[in-house]
Amino acid sequence: MNFVQVVVVVPDLVAIVVPNPIATEPAVVIFPEPVVTAPTVVVIHCPIATEPSIVVVLDPIATWMKRKRILVEKSMEVLVEWLALTRLYIARGVSSNFATIPYFSFLLEFCLSDLECVELQSQGCVKSQFCDSHVLQLQQCGRIITEYTLPCTLAKSPNCLSRLISLSLTGACRLSDKGLQLLVSSATTLRSINLSQCSLLTFASLDILADSLGSLLKELYLDDCILIDVALILSALKRLEHLEVLSLAGLPTVTDKFIKNYIITCGHNINELVLRDCVNLTDASMKFIAEHCPELHALDITNLCKLTDLTIRYLANSCRALLNLKLCRNSFSDEAIAAFLEINGKSLEELSLNNIKKVGQQTSLSLAKNAKNLHTLDLSWCRNLTDNEFGLIVDSCSSLRFLKLFGCSQVTNAFLKGHSNSELQIIGLKLCPLLQHIKEPNPHQSVLRYSSVSQ
Repeated sequence: MNFVQVVVVVPDLVAIVVPNPIATEPAVVIFPEPVVTAPTVVVIHCPIATEPSIVVVLDPIATWMKRKRILVEKSMEVLVEWLALTRLYIARGVSSNFATIPYFSFLLEFCLSDLECVELQSQGCVKSQFCDSHVLQLQQCGRIITEYTLPCTLAKSPNCLSRLISLSLTGACRLSDKGLQLLVSSATTLRSINLSQCSLLTFASLDILADSLGSLLKELYLDDCILIDVALILSALKRLEHLEVLSLAGLPTVTDKFIKNYIITCGHNINELVLRDCVNLTDASMKFIAEHCPELHALDITNLCKLTDLTIRYLANSCRALLNLKLCRNSFSDEAIAAFLEINGKSLEELSLNNIKKVGQQTSLSLAKNAKNLHTLDLSWCRNLTDNEFGLIVDSCSSLRFLKLFGCSQVTNAFLKGHSNSELQIIGLKLCPLLQHIKEPNPHQSVLRYSSVSQ
């Protein structure tokens, strides 16, 4: 292949734009020699797009480039937005004139988490051998995953991904039900699948999963799949006999009736439930969840505007196994949250009260008294809290390692320099590093959140 290399110099950046000369092939990633001291941005043209859609940043200082969002400008116009290396595509036939670089293994690990079998051939091309992989994460993979590209990439033959346990295809906006059928026929042992923002999928996709993986699937993420009507997938969901994690964030068709019908039947297996932005839910749904999910460890009920303090009472009375709770952007009272923490605070490891306007002194006292195992706390936009409350919480919660305080402009140096928790990282205040707390993926972390692969 012959590639055209165009170098565009913008302030503090060097951008290399590489169009793909063959429209039937995926976009090609070219890595230059890291000879510049400034960060290098590689912008790749997607073969079916008129604008560049993929950016890889190669920086001599690796911490500078992780998960940042950058706007690269060319001729005073926005050329492309880099979304945390989430659109890295790999194709055959990369010219051997471009040498590989030390950062390549890091990029593969970041973009294709835990993919074990990606190797560089001696001539410089990237060869993907997915047959022995356990985890494949193609985050924000956009328009490249379709029923037409899958037969020559991931789904070349039935059962060709026989060892694949976890698959993430978030943002695969051209993945259809037929494409999902091809994938499932190739990955017959899947336990976890993330289909968030796969906007072409319909209720038929759940029948495909239930028919093929009904006795195997343990984790299912359907966030923002806007064409899926949950009333039409209820029977298929019930056939996923061992489902432990269910995420339905942003689905407007999730109602109290759906929650009742599903949770009464299957709630005993659920360890984690994400209902963020399911704005039609009321306290009635929380009552069913609290009463029928005895093993619930994580619950996200962010931005459910119809909830009242009754929800907090139901959770306090029944959900004694909760470790991770997100209550953000709701109208719960200071008194209700404090009462919940008196009962359940000792077990919590992560708690988010982001943008709960009424959080105040009573919540801070209850946190200080009860939340001894709390590791991560989000109090962003809780502007009734002062330095005194923050200091009390941090000094009393000895296990606390991360405190998020976005929007808390009332915080002063009296707290920042006066608290006694030397291991605490505060995130979100002015001039505080946003990315310092982000760690590299742990290669020894379990593939599934709550079960072993063998179960």
